Amino acid sequence: MIADELVEEILIQAWMDGNIKNSFKERWYFYRAAQLTSRQWRRISHAVMLQYAMLDSLVDLQAYDHLIRLHVDSVRAKERQDGTGTIHRPTSDSTVQDIVPTKRGKEDWELFNTAIIRIPSSHSVSWCLNEFSDSRWKLLLPSCRRIVLFQSQQCRLSDVSVFATARSIRVVTFAIGSLDLEDVTSPAGQSILFPGVKTVHVYRCPTADTKRISARSNEVKALISFFPDIRHLTLNSPISFVSLAPLLPNIESLTLEIPPLYIQNLRATSVMGWNLSAALQASPVATARSEGEDGSVAQTLFRPKKIIVETEEELPNGWDQLAKRSHRVPRGKTSSGKIFKNPCVTNWELLDTLSAVIPQELETLMEHSRQETKELRKILEELEEEGMESEPELW
Repeated sequence: MIADELVEEILIQAWMDGNIKNSFKERWYFYRAAQLTSRQWRRISHAVMLQYAMLDSLVDLQAYDHLIRLHVDSVRAKERQDGTGTIHRPTSDSTVQDIVPTKRGKEDWELFNTAIIRIPSSHSVSWCLNEFSDSRWKLLLPSCRRIVLFQSQQCRLSDVSVFATARSIRVVTFAIGSLDLEDVTSPAGQSILFPGVKTVHVYRCPTADTKRISARSNEVKALISFFPDIRHLTLNSPISFVSLAPLLPNIESLTLEIPPLYIQNLRATSVMGWNLSAALQASPVATARSEGEDGSVAQTLFRPKKIIVETEEELPNGWDQLAKRSHRVPRGKTSSGKIFKNPCVTNWELLDTLSAVIPQELETLMEHSRQETKELRKILEELEEEGMESEPELW
């Protein structure tokens, strides 16, 4: 028999395969085949289906509504069969027993342990999660810890608002082509907040229009505004952090995925489009979310403790300027009339991980720089000594 861990890994990879696009029912054909393979595969595939919820079409919603109902009914029937949650207390008549509950049974949503809910709406069929308010798939929300919204066409506010009630969510990933900004700036959109989310990934969908740079910046800022306490942020498209910094008062780590740009026979990468050097200046920025105890607007420095740049083997353009700026950032100071959200920055790191080759090249470059500095210092000292020895002869 194959180990449960290996079977689970195989089923997870196949279940979450993003290449299943030939038919809306193809994923469920695979699920049925796994159910008929063996008892081991039936048990594990059922758990994988509930733990990694895939909502790609109306077929998925219908299937989950049916399977979740069967799961709840099966658990309840087993509880009744095993007598879980009840005790039998004999009365004066030995032939009669009163069934007395020992404690309240679990709610239906407590029967699930959902890790991810993914909405890979990559097809042309348009549907909205909010239209299925009575569907049983919402029983997966209270235990869900991560949601992934992959929508190549347009991300709708109604799809995001469905998850606002799930307080257990800690990680949110967006892979979208565009966002309806009028929908986000509406009163309903401004009331959506995810205070418990600490990690956010925002990826530009490969099918998105690359010419919409200004609109893309506004869309990213609109998405970030949903999460008032972001600690870890990942982006893969340029956006000015000068305008984004006020929305990130508690940022700890920042990851930038910078793919190479191909222009005819040239290939280059650059960090200059992010305006990080300007954002790392010492001047504080006002945060629109928090106020001081005296009612004054809180101000903070944009000081992520770690900046991770994921790129190819060659260092991107603008790297030296960013490195220079990061090493010269002063610590925050508290003065009268100003409130700093982060009064002190410790363990500042510009670079944590790059590709496998870059840390070695960077370390070699730094070693060469140290050697050149020592040689230059030695030459200056020799010149100074020669100048002092030749000084009497000049007079």
